[in-house]
Amino acid sequence: MCAHSLASVALTWDEEVSRLHAELRRIGDEWTLLDDGLSLNGSFVNGELVRGHRRLHDGDTLRLGGTVLVFRNPAEAESMATAPAADLRQAVSLSDAQRRVLIALCRPFKTSTVFVTPAKNEQIAGELFLSVDAVKKHMRALFEKFGIAHLPRTRSAPDSWSARSRRASSRNATSETQRTLVDGRSTKGPPVGTKGR
Repeated sequence: MCAHSLASVALTWDEEVSRLHAELRRIGDEWTLLDDGLSLNGSFVNGELVRGHRRLHDGDTLRLGGTVLVFRNPAEAESMATAPAADLRQAVSLSDAQRRVLIALCRPFKTSTVFVTPAKNEQIAGELFLSVDAVKKHMRALFEKFGIAHLPRTRSAPDSWSARSRRASSRNATSETQRTLVDGRSTKGPPVGTKGR
């Protein structure tokens, strides 16, 4: 999209927008959208296909490809100052190591279009050549910096599963020991009726 020959706006994220899709032109005190038919998918103002020039008014919705823009002309409408955010947030400064850990943590989201989970500490450690303890230290610092240290920490699923399986194995071993004592079987060697491993 081109505002005029000196300034252009590239909508690089939208594959449905042509290199020279449409042009915004100021003619006197008016703005127009010009689509001279060079775009493959056309330009729309308020849902209507534009052929040639279309005068724009404050609040008009422009659709170019899959991108929707709202045209604003303060001369046509009451212009109000932007209100500051109620809770003005400050940018969080991260060390290079914390930034690398954060990127590795989020990497699964970049490459998948379905539900994914963040990378596990072990995966991050392997990718960044750090110890798991170093990753955990950086994660605690990130929790603090982003103001979420008060939230409950959850274990990753494999950690929870392995902890559960250890508890289950421990219960099974305890049950086997109790049966052995009750049945009078020997606690040395395999239980009666089984072969040694």
